[in-house]
Amino acid sequence: MQAGIALDVTPTPLPVDVPAWIRLSGLDTDRLVVGFSRGGELALLLGATFPEIKAVVSYVGSGIVVSSLDSATSAWLLRGESVPYWTYTDVANLDAATFAVERINGPVLLIPGQRDLL
Repeated sequence: MQAGIALDVTPTPLPVDVPAWIRLSGLDTDRLVVGFSRGGELALLLGATFPEIKAVVSYVGSGIVVSSLDSATSAWLLRGESVPYWTYTDVANLDAATFAVERINGPVLLIPGQRDLL
């Protein structure tokens, strides 16, 4: 954790019953990706990249790859290459860092939040 940043570690209940959504959807859970915060970004990215993934649950994820916490590199590698990323100071690179979530080969449950500090 970076000095000067306080994270609220109080557990936050999910606003929907995700296990019930998965069960009722009849999804093949062997091909379901679920992620929270930065993992929600990864879940969307994986779903948009690999058609074998049939459903995505993203809690506070983004369709934009944001830089790693050190802001000097991409947070993700794909086939050994850095995935294009965006930093909060580089508006010009926003288009390259945006990936096509509409390519996800199945349903997407996107759960927004208000206080994700990462």
